[in-house]
Amino acid sequence: MKDRKNTTLSRRLCSALLALCMALSLLPAFERGARADFSDSSMDKLVNWGVVGGYPDGSLRPERNLTRAEFVAMVNRAYGYNAPGETPFYDVSLSSWYYDDIGSAYKVGYFSGVSPHMAAPDEELTREQAVVLISRNMRLDPIPGEGTEFE
Repeated sequence: MKDRKNTTLSRRLCSALLALCMALSLLPAFERGARADFSDSSMDKLVNWGVVGGYPDGSLRPERNLTRAEFVAMVNRAYGYNAPGETPFYDVSLSSWYYDDIGSAYKVGYFSGVSPHMAAPDEELTREQAVVLISRNMRLDPIPGEGTEFE
């Protein structure tokens, strides 16, 4: 029982940290020096935990907005999803770096694409999409009458 509580707490904390990083990525770009003190420690934690791997050149680029594929990869790493599955998406090729991540997210059930056959992996992630993906992953059910509009 205690292990289950710890796992649930760890997942919620990781989700909150992912949401914070996602929110930071959506802020208008400031000079790197102004944001460095605020975001570097969070980015370092995500790198140390293996949630964020960075780009092939080793950079992290926290000033960039996340793509849908990057966010799915982060969620997969945070929750330990690594069993790839097939997808119905025409815009996710076998040679794409995110092929396995999109397949895992689709197999788990929290990612369904923007249409039955399109995933739009390279499009920028919106706040609404991030909340929907995290909610599906955490299997949160909507509450009737709850305000879900985003500005």
